[in-house]
Amino acid sequence: MAETPTKEISASTRLGGELELGIEENKKIVFPSEQNSKSRLSGKLWYWWCWFAAGSMLLVVGLPGVLFLWMINRRLWLYPLALWGAKNWLKACGTKVNVTGLENLEDGKQYVFASNHRSYLDTAALFRYAGRRIGLVAKKELLAVPVLGQGMGFVNIIAIDR
Repeated sequence: MAETPTKEISASTRLGGELELGIEENKKIVFPSEQNSKSRLSGKLWYWWCWFAAGSMLLVVGLPGVLFLWMINRRLWLYPLALWGAKNWLKACGTKVNVTGLENLEDGKQYVFASNHRSYLDTAALFRYAGRRIGLVAKKELLAVPVLGQGMGFVNIIAIDR
């Protein structure tokens, strides 16, 4: 079977049904993107700051929480602590989350939420703002990470072997 060559459609020609036409004709659609005005150095510093904040919270709050709740056999009590950690990690990283559509979720009904991993923060945002107790799927290698791996077993994480 021969491949169909793709043609580019610029964003300026999408008006007037061009987008739909491009989809129907299986053409490559190019959307405009603005160049980031921040320097690469500041982006890298911010990236490492966010990981430092996560690591600090895991050591200062997560480790004692996991150990204490393991000793008193109250694993499910870690969930509110994990929600607090997700909220504060997002705040420390300067993330603003706008949630819409929670009113469309029915109580007692189960849903599957899929994130696209555009950022390392999307899982924390989903965990924090889904509006209900959720379980997550993670790669099994994360279970080997100290504190995080033990805590994942406490808050309904399903580990898969990719």
